Amino acid sequence: MLAESLPVYGAKLRLARQIALSCERYEFNDQMQVALSAARFNRADGRLQVIRQASGLDLASDVKTQSFQARRGVEVGVDNICAAGDREVAEQTGISVLLVAR
Repeated sequence: MLAESLPVYGAKLRLARQIALSCERYEFNDQMQVALSAARFNRADGRLQVIRQASGLDLASDVKTQSFQARRGVEVGVDNICAAGDREVAEQTGISVLLVAR
């Protein structure tokens, strides 16, 4: 997640937060987000990415959400996405590092 573009990174943060808000089994790992964000910002190109790529965040979030929905067979905000979150954790995806089991 450190090397991903800002829009892709932000999209994963948003999706992980949505999973945590929609599923009582998970909470969002705020400490991991802070650590990742600090590490990304402190990279040599981190500050430039924030300026150049911030406008693509909404588009990347839409694409990431649609991809997640298609892969997992769920609709975020409508369906119970706990099982989809479980699959993210089992597959150790980037999103899974932002989810903590309760």
